[in-house]
Amino acid sequence: MFRPTQLSLSDAFADCLEAFHNDKPRFLSMLEENIGINALIPLSFICKLEIKVKQGRMFPVRGLAGSVGQ
Repeated sequence: MFRPTQLSLSDAFADCLEAFHNDKPRFLSMLEENIGINALIPLSFICKLEIKVKQGRMFPVRGLAGSVGQ
């Protein structure tokens, strides 16, 4: 029979650290799923950046990740 075990904070940190060093896309995916990277970037910063680099860009600064606040 399978007995579930609780993941410790130390195990979670070790998993994040391993992904950070060895698998950047996985690490960024983990951040997006659990924290929401867009929530960390102030809307005022994104607006100013989009104004500066708007000329010649096909895609918005936010890319395909969605809009801020989602």
